[in-house]
Amino acid sequence: TYGAAHDNFFEFVPRISEASPYIHKCLDIGKKEKSHWSVRYVPLCYFKDYLDQVSEIQEVKTFHTQHFAPDFKNLDVENSRKKISRIKPKKCRSCRFYNQCEGIWREYIKHYGDDELKPIIK
Repeated sequence: TYGAAHDNFFEFVPRISEASPYIHKCLDIGKKEKSHWSVRYVPLCYFKDYLDQVSEIQEVKTFHTQHFAPDFKNLDVENSRKKISRIKPKKCRSCRFYNQCEGIWREYIKHYGDDELKPIIK
C-alpha cells in the first residue's frame, strides 16, 4: 500500500492504457508456452480476453484468502481489498464485468483519474 510507488507515483506507476499492450504480450507468451502467467490487480476492461489469467478471478474460485501477522489479522482479504483499496467509478456500472472486477486502485484514480476506464457494455 505504501512505499516507492506511493512516494514517487508518476515514476513507478504507468498508465494502464500504456502498460496493458506489453502485459498482453507477456500473457500471450505464457499461454503459448503453457506456463502459469497471470496478472494481478487490474481493471478487467483492459484484460477481457485474459480473464483466465487474472489472478483475483481465479483465486475466488479456488480459495478464500486470510492474512495473519503478529500485529494484524484480516479474515476477508478479497472483500477488504474491494472496500478499502479499490474503486469502481459510476461509469463502470454498465460494464458486463462489474461484479467480477475489483476496480482500480484508489491511488491510481487520485493521480490519473478514470478517463482510461472503458466499460465493456453488456
